[in-house]
Amino acid sequence: MIRLHQLRGVDDIGLFELIEQVRAATPEARLAMAEGDAWSSSKNLQRFPAVSRLLEQVRAALRLPQAHYDVWANVLPAKARIKLHDHGGATTTGRAAVVSGVYYPSDSAGAIVFPTVGLKLQPRQGIAIVFPPNLPHRVEAHSDPAPRYSIAFNGALCAETQKEN
Repeated sequence: MIRLHQLRGVDDIGLFELIEQVRAATPEARLAMAEGDAWSSSKNLQRFPAVSRLLEQVRAALRLPQAHYDVWANVLPAKARIKLHDHGGATTTGRAAVVSGVYYPSDSAGAIVFPTVGLKLQPRQGIAIVFPPNLPHRVEAHSDPAPRYSIAFNGALCAETQKEN
């Protein structure tokens, strides 16, 4: 149901730089399901090289080489939290998401909580947490002066993948 994957060879510095570039260009972007001053990018980061390297690792870990992924970044400062939600629904391709996840480019505060299964996980650098898109989860507020950075994703099977399976 919920799996943790240690991803190696991901360009975490490149991810931070990308997040800060996108954040500077869209400072008004807010995470609708958050309380506090949380920021979220649009779901199109998969087009950037630093994210492409991350997705290579995700595809290998999940054994879904042809899947399409929508990817976005979230930044939560101290006291911000994300309300209970799920990632069910369609991706930007119009196809239903079959897998969701989050990758952490650094250790940080603000646990991700899956209340229906009684699981609470702290963000750790290099870890991707993968879960079903319809699994409700939330992110706790934290008091750390450093913001909580995460890269979230939803994966959908492409037509080529569906023919193979």
